[in-house]
Amino acid sequence: AFSALPDETLLFPTHGGGSFCSVGTGGERTSTLGAERATNPVLGCGNEDEFAAWFPTTFPSAPAYYFRMRTFNQTGPRLRRAIPQPPRLSQVEFNAAQRDAMIIDTRSAAAYAKAHIPGSISIAFRDVFAVWLGWVVPANVRLLFVADDLPIERLLDECLLVGYEQFAGVLEGGLASWEAAGLPVMRTGMVSPSEARGLLLDGASALDVREPDEYRSGHIPEAVHVPLGQIARHLDDIPNDRPIVAYCGHGERAATAISLLERAGRTTLLNLDGGIDAWRDEGYGVAG
Repeated sequence: AFSALPDETLLFPTHGGGSFCSVGTGGERTSTLGAERATNPVLGCGNEDEFAAWFPTTFPSAPAYYFRMRTFNQTGPRLRRAIPQPPRLSQVEFNAAQRDAMIIDTRSAAAYAKAHIPGSISIAFRDVFAVWLGWVVPANVRLLFVADDLPIERLLDECLLVGYEQFAGVLEGGLASWEAAGLPVMRTGMVSPSEARGLLLDGASALDVREPDEYRSGHIPEAVHVPLGQIARHLDDIPNDRPIVAYCGHGERAATAISLLERAGRTTLLNLDGGIDAWRDEGYGVAG
């Protein structure tokens, strides 16, 4: 259908690039057929069968929340003013509230590794925060937040985008206040590529939590591959008799994986600081 059209034909995509239901990461809102012919791999397939075999491999797994958002969107969310704001809770109040709520730790992967509340889920606040919240946290749970200096309005906006409207509270004073009160914390290690390599040579297992296309582009040799969104369903595929060195692209997804494993009772969990990029930068080999 496109073959007879000239290169200057304008294209107006129906979806932005870089999402879980599009190919490519470009931010342009318009294009031309000529530009796409020159750069878009979709137009590089020789025939329909080749396209049908290749195209499904370009997508990551569908986030879990995709399958419930249609009903949520059709029903319609509550008005923002009808959704109670999360209260600021003292350490004692926050500790009591976690009995029927899930703690989301929005700090960096490094801050989480240094100290965190036992059972909390690490989802560092960044552009894809809402995606991973909707993917790894069950629907209809009450949420508690360790957010430190993060503006709460920004956090709530992201939660509401994926249908989370039940907010149990925010820890007043952040994790520093929790530690100052003498309440329990857990710690996980951040290891350098050289430290990780030594651990792997001593019998630890590498856990790659990236998407399949990322894994295929190069991974630590003999790494166990379980994408982050599938951790909860594939715990039995992850060794339970040795230390685990988890890694992703930079460290945020690995921290989330570690928090899920810790919540499931696993111990000796380590995050490869800088992820696969740092591993490559040190000159260590990858398998393809």
